[in-house]
Amino acid sequence: MIRWRHILLTLVFTAHYSFGQSVELRPVEPVTMPVAVDSNAASFWKDGQFHMFSSTGTPVLSSGPGPTQLSPGEPIDLGGIPEPAWIESAWMSPEGVLFVWYHHEQMGLCGDVKLNVPQIGAAVSYDGGRTLVNLGIVLDATNTRNCAAQNGYFAGGHGDFSVTYNERDGYLYFYFGTYSGEVSEQGVSVARMPYEARYSPAGAVEKWYNGGWSEPGLGGRVTPVFPAKVSWYEANTDSFWGPSVHWNTHLQQYVMLLNHACCDTGWPQEGIYISYNPDPANPSGWSEPRKILEGGAWYPAAIGTGEGETDSVAGKTARLWVRGFSDWELVFSTPEEMQASEPKPPVEPAPPVAPEPPSEPAPPADPTPPAEPAPPAEPAPPGAPEPAPTPDEPAPEAESTPPPAPADPS
Repeated sequence: MIRWRHILLTLVFTAHYSFGQSVELRPVEPVTMPVAVDSNAASFWKDGQFHMFSSTGTPVLSSGPGPTQLSPGEPIDLGGIPEPAWIESAWMSPEGVLFVWYHHEQMGLCGDVKLNVPQIGAAVSYDGGRTLVNLGIVLDATNTRNCAAQNGYFAGGHGDFSVTYNERDGYLYFYFGTYSGEVSEQGVSVARMPYEARYSPAGAVEKWYNGGWSEPGLGGRVTPVFPAKVSWYEANTDSFWGPSVHWNTHLQQYVMLLNHACCDTGWPQEGIYISYNPDPANPSGWSEPRKILEGGAWYPAAIGTGEGETDSVAGKTARLWVRGFSDWELVFSTPEEMQASEPKPPVEPAPPVAPEPPSEPAPPADPTPPAEPAPPAEPAPPGAPEPAPTPDEPAPEAESTPPPAPADPS
């Protein structure tokens, strides 16, 4: 479990889109927690104060006004939890009882080979985490260990996990790394336990296998949510691991941050990834993980910035913590917010209509040629009768007959 931090922490995408929502990484003032961090965060609120467990084999408890103002860790009473142990998840119930879950590494199962086998246990506290009562191991895979594994740390087992409570169906969901068995059963897996079994969890956890919650938490088989591409038994393993899950009140979705080991000896960190799912009862509903940071250190966690928010409940804005260090914040947006923020393309003006060319004037009509004057009438020959007058011409006056001569009086 104790592994050196990789220094490389490079921004890959300022925004990542999946299932309609998005997350944007924004730089913030760097903060380092005052305690050593070597596991997923386990935080809760009590009496107006933020509390967080930190573990490097022996857990301690820090508190303060918020995650950026924590006190140095104080020792706690483990109440029978076997060591070494790492408290990786915590949940404060409505009645004020704190439930915690721990990663325990079984040493010496491979003889002289320096490999161990992790398992997951549960505990309860009635005084805000200062004193724990061990409730026993709830998830393991001890019988499938392989002491020839080449990853450098584990010979198998279940560990590196987080727990979230889903009020809608009344189950506590465990998301954990599976390092045992066939490669088809290695990767990131899920199990669940009824809320009513929280005080007696041993034997009450069921693993997701082959499409149903059908396998026992102790020794049962798994069907990974995100299966390994190359086995953890190989030196060049290629697999997601160490899921950190929170309910995002702004998105109304569960959000998972993941480590990705690839593809060399020594458990190298290839990058930090994100996935979403509205319903944990549907393990196949998780979106394909997308990278948000290149390289980086182990154990990314989104811790909400508002009062009452923790590593298991966050809102629109959360700080991204990577092994106790934070210099980014995560800003989540719903599909509606994304659509509203998208710039609308400018309306292109209609292209100008080209003026029609002026029509050519019609050629002038040919003028009617003037009628040629009729030739003068030739005079009629002597003795010929005069022509009858036309209706338009007045008839010539008739010559008067001279009066008769008067009679001679003699």
